[in-house]
Amino acid sequence: MVKRLFCLLLSLALLSALIPAQAVGAVTEVMRVVRCSEWVSLRAEPSTSSQRLAKVYLGELVTHCTEAFDGFIFCEYNGKSGYILSQYLGSTDYTEEDGILPNQMVVNVVEYATMHSGPSSSSSRVARVPVGAVVTSCVKDIGNYVYCEYNGSSGYISSSYLRKANYNVTRQDASVVKKYEGLYPAIYGTMEVVNCNEWVSLREKASASSARLAKVPLGTEVTDCLQVSDTFIYCCYMGVWGYIQTAYLSGSGDTYEKEGETSAFDALGDHPEYDQFNAVGTLVEEFWSDPQHTYRVVIRKDDVNMSETIYAAVYDSEIQYLCRMSMTDYNISEISSLSVFGGGTEENRVLLWYSGANLTAYDIGPKMYDNILWSLDLPNVGGGVSHAVDSDGTIYMIGYYQNLLTCISPDGKLLWQVSNENEDVYWPVRIEIEENQVSVVYEESGDHDGTEAVISFSKADGHIMSGAAPAPGAPEAEAAVNLSWSKETDTPYYLFTASTESEAAGVLITPLAVLRDFEFLAINYQDLGDGSAQFDTEILFTQQELTPETSLLVLTTFNGDIPNNGFAYVDETGARHVFALDISGENGDLISYEINR
Repeated sequence: MVKRLFCLLLSLALLSALIPAQAVGAVTEVMRVVRCSEWVSLRAEPSTSSQRLAKVYLGELVTHCTEAFDGFIFCEYNGKSGYILSQYLGSTDYTEEDGILPNQMVVNVVEYATMHSGPSSSSSRVARVPVGAVVTSCVKDIGNYVYCEYNGSSGYISSSYLRKANYNVTRQDASVVKKYEGLYPAIYGTMEVVNCNEWVSLREKASASSARLAKVPLGTEVTDCLQVSDTFIYCCYMGVWGYIQTAYLSGSGDTYEKEGETSAFDALGDHPEYDQFNAVGTLVEEFWSDPQHTYRVVIRKDDVNMSETIYAAVYDSEIQYLCRMSMTDYNISEISSLSVFGGGTEENRVLLWYSGANLTAYDIGPKMYDNILWSLDLPNVGGGVSHAVDSDGTIYMIGYYQNLLTCISPDGKLLWQVSNENEDVYWPVRIEIEENQVSVVYEESGDHDGTEAVISFSKADGHIMSGAAPAPGAPEAEAAVNLSWSKETDTPYYLFTASTESEAAGVLITPLAVLRDFEFLAINYQDLGDGSAQFDTEILFTQQELTPETSLLVLTTFNGDIPNNGFAYVDETGARHVFALDISGENGDLISYEINR
């Protein structure tokens, strides 16, 4: 009996070695990721110990699939070729590999986007897909529509409401909570959208130029609020995590301070005048540290006398001092324009307080507000100031919106101010000091994808030493077209696909007059090295005549600081005009300007 059982087990083992790990059906050119919890690995070799080239998420499509060995299928995903375990791939009926996109996420809507039965807003509704939801098996289709699947349904959604899925915004980012909890007013729980006409943007990052995840209506409550800067609060709306500007949020009945936790304000300890101050913000904490002392500053409001005078409490472990800002009352709504930071040198520390109009230096000690060392008028630096102080006490400041780098001597003299002269580089977030130069790190590089830009300035006079090149000047001539980001429209249009990348956006060009010999162009900026420059152009699309009744919809990408798209036409006088197509660094709108005249 034992011998027969052993022979049976051996036969089964030999048979199993000849059978694939899991039957997955036929291998097709295009296959879909299935039967995984969230994602599978695209590996460099057909082995689970091989290098992972990419994470391929559940529902995404892979192309150029061919059967490999050891239970793997060779395929291509997002420009990378590798191997995926066959048990995680299912066959599909797709035969066209062009236009395949990674999973997309519903964005830029109030509550949901409509999935239609056809590529038109007039088609019947298949499903309502909520904001933040991920749709799978995505393929570009006619016009500005994407064919996709969601929750068992298939249909078409306008690309205006889709972007590459960001799985990080569908859950709370623990690193954000760890970094900012307790540094700003201890506001948690629920807040309400206020101070807007209809809705406010929930953004992917704490920046006004970051991508909009959702439109949050006036009066709507957002939850799990945490202030991360003077201007943004991290919060949750309909299961999506992002950032809303503080000016558009107000505390509700469910807003509270976390119990059992010590905020930055409570760390002050006892002070003879402390009890009369209520916390309104921490602008800088632990701005000086050395083995003997750690100085901090906390902003407080005098609430007992019903005034809105702003105070800073500067303290270390033993001594605490109080400073009232220039003996001047400030409305609490102006708190975002204030900046308090440490200056001076290691031997002689001073407190620097920027009000949005002037920078004042105080000698730290009893009755600090009487010990003003100097005050300098600086009305053009702006709010949201980034700052850095050199070892010799030289001060560098730049406002978040003004984009004007300012250099001030240790004794309060304005040495120089300079702009980077590049409209596509903006939102400065920090200043870094080096041996003979000072570098500004900007949140927006012109690529509009969250990539930072760095520009370095000479300490001596502020001239640009390296970094993003100045954008070419924009002539005053205006194009006879209306430019807009594509959206659902029933008006006739021609369609041209200049880029098949997932980041491609739809640009709708609508003539304001009859334009002949219309051309859509790829353009290349050439620096001639003698202080001049020119644009080289390549014709990508032509239309003999374009009229106000028929628009042109172009799917294209914008690559960086220098425009790479353009168009040309012949006007009614017979003159040919060539225009660069670009994105405004101020508000994100499409702009054009004439080149090579």
